[in-house]
Amino acid sequence: MTSIYTLDLLNTTLDPLNTQELVERTLYHSLRKHCVGRGYTPDMEEFDQTKQGYNQYLEAFKTINEEKGFSIEVFNSGTPSDRELRKVPRIAIDTQGFSTGNVGLDQKPIYTEQEDGTFNKELAPSLLSDLYFNIFIVAGSITQLRILKSIVAIAIPKMNYIPLYDNPEKFIYTNFLSYTDTSNRQIDSPYSIMTIYRYICPDLMEIPYISIQAGIHPFVEYELDAVLKEVELKIK
Repeated sequence: MTSIYTLDLLNTTLDPLNTQELVERTLYHSLRKHCVGRGYTPDMEEFDQTKQGYNQYLEAFKTINEEKGFSIEVFNSGTPSDRELRKVPRIAIDTQGFSTGNVGLDQKPIYTEQEDGTFNKELAPSLLSDLYFNIFIVAGSITQLRILKSIVAIAIPKMNYIPLYDNPEKFIYTNFLSYTDTSNRQIDSPYSIMTIYRYICPDLMEIPYISIQAGIHPFVEYELDAVLKEVELKIK
């Protein structure tokens, strides 16, 4: 098994320019999967990707509310206005952005084969990047808050690997940094309490290899014709 927090990020199904998207989808998938496993979120994969399927998905939330008292929605990183919504209870991903990492890469050019049999000469970025993100936990009671925290603790480990959402043989590495507890402060209502966890995914490849030269033909055959000539040495 391989970790993608180094160069293997290029071998994922997403374009390497979408490193942030890959991380966000992986975090979302892990959170959603554990919410489904605990019975607080319907599994969206069981519903058709149609308007009717979406309505059935929403109805499934109502069933969970009746059986368990509340359901949990998981939100991926969206627009600033989306992230500021306070829907209880919920878990939301808020990506902060990239910062300079600590691992440098070999600056010797490499050659990658293309579909037409030619090669591209490429150069790796000189330094990897660290991606920072927050996890917002918003609850309407202490009981809800405890359940939300337990789900996040399992879905996004304090210091461990999370399998990629589209390739379980590869991973991202998450490292917990800090948390802010706003339980004693009113947000939108007296019943809304929130905790913010801050994490880092270190040493990711923010940009792909830089192409220096394209269409290089491989060295297949080399012919050497040697012509021997007689040399007459005259001694005078």
